[in-house]
Amino acid sequence: MKRLGVVLAACVLLCAFRPVLAQGEQDPHVLQWYYNPNGGRYAHIDPKCASVSAEYLPLKRMTHALEPKRMPCPYCAEATLVFTVSGGSAKMPDLRVEVYQTALKVPEWEEERVYRIHIADTDRPAHVFSDLLFPSMEGGDGLVPLVRMEDFNFDGYPDLAALRAQGASNVFSTHFLYSPGDGQYYYEPVFDALSAYTLYPEQGVITNSIHDSAATGARQVYRIGEGGRPMRYRDASIAYDERSEGQKIRIKVTEYDSAGAETVLMDAVREPFADNADYRESERKWLALLYEGMPESVVKSELGM
Repeated sequence: MKRLGVVLAACVLLCAFRPVLAQGEQDPHVLQWYYNPNGGRYAHIDPKCASVSAEYLPLKRMTHALEPKRMPCPYCAEATLVFTVSGGSAKMPDLRVEVYQTALKVPEWEEERVYRIHIADTDRPAHVFSDLLFPSMEGGDGLVPLVRMEDFNFDGYPDLAALRAQGASNVFSTHFLYSPGDGQYYYEPVFDALSAYTLYPEQGVITNSIHDSAATGARQVYRIGEGGRPMRYRDASIAYDERSEGQKIRIKVTEYDSAGAETVLMDAVREPFADNADYRESERKWLALLYEGMPESVVKSELGM
């Protein structure tokens, strides 16, 4: 549970910002293949794969797409097929997603297991998807599917949610959105905090909640902008205030513009809630700020009206 707590904290605090890759830096979510130019029939995802003699290491980089003449290395790339799902949407009804557990270690993901996603479109067999990587604390036999297909940005194409961590109250995933421009999937960090979410396609809105304790947690509102681009719009966090060594409660409501700049709508520190009525009275105030200006149908649904 300690590691899940780290994932939760990182999602609440950081996921509003898209990481910027330096020139030449590789996104760890996009699989990079390697091979031995001196021979060998396998493609590897580990440039120092232990199945290759040391004299041939490190392996040479190839394109993201797997070359048809090479098979995935059974040691580092295709250790075990752990999950398969088929489906899609009206625009792409015939997707098949296979998930393989790998032996790869990625420093950014600490000790989490690394899985490879292989995607095929049976209606377009010639189309080649780049394989994807994602970290997970879970296996392929949990209560939550290892990979789900859902249209998260309301463009009619199926997106992917790959399970990262699940606990008693929260479930976090790595999201990959489909780009119809080049027909590939790309990691979307804006959605890293999605846990208990509700999609409102007609309104272009997603709401989300994260449960921390009986009195603390967070809620977010996302909007889908032009071209299916997701944007974090507002969030509200209720947490024990570290400045008071956890003796007081801090309630903060923040709004973000399209560039990610913050405007603080509320930042209040108070004594812990005396009872449920006290909590509900406080909740009424910050929920009003969180949902102000939202479509009436969204507000009514979120407030149970």
